[in-house]
Amino acid sequence: SISQNLKYKHKLTKRFLFESSLLHSFKEDENQLFISSNEPFLDLEFPIDYELNQNINSNRNSVSLSNKLNKSIGNKTALELSYAISNNESSFESKRENSDIINNLNINDVENQIGFKIEKASNSFFNYELGAFYSTVRRNQSSINQYLLPYASLVLKFNSSHSLSVSYRNTNGYPTASNLINH
Repeated sequence: SISQNLKYKHKLTKRFLFESSLLHSFKEDENQLFISSNEPFLDLEFPIDYELNQNINSNRNSVSLSNKLNKSIGNKTALELSYAISNNESSFESKRENSDIINNLNINDVENQIGFKIEKASNSFFNYELGAFYSTVRRNQSSINQYLLPYASLVLKFNSSHSLSVSYRNTNGYPTASNLINH
């Protein structure tokens, strides 16, 4: 596996900060699964001296670009606007020896995400972050899914060593090809 992350920050004015990040990640796996059994397992009855030998190859390639514009509002409050685009590709191929079962699956997700967040962070007793993202995901150039992804975090800071925080975040999770196979 290999990953790169390039970040750029530029202070536009006293109250505006621009951030950009380019991320690339690649992971390749080659595995061999061997199962041998002559006893029942998880209520599955195997034939006597059951053996399974399976070769598995999987790849995952991700590229994303995200941009943020932060504006200071007052002393300890900030507003953030963001836009991100990402492309996530994964493939999975498995073949069982002495069997016709072959899995060969490719997934390509393209996501566009726009969002905002308002944040109050200081040494005061009460701090918060509130925001939402609107996301569209196109899978394999065929289906488009749309999501509204809210975010909230509340922090009560009693002193420098004691605080209580409660947060909620709704996010997208992408299945990898190996999560969607039948065998």
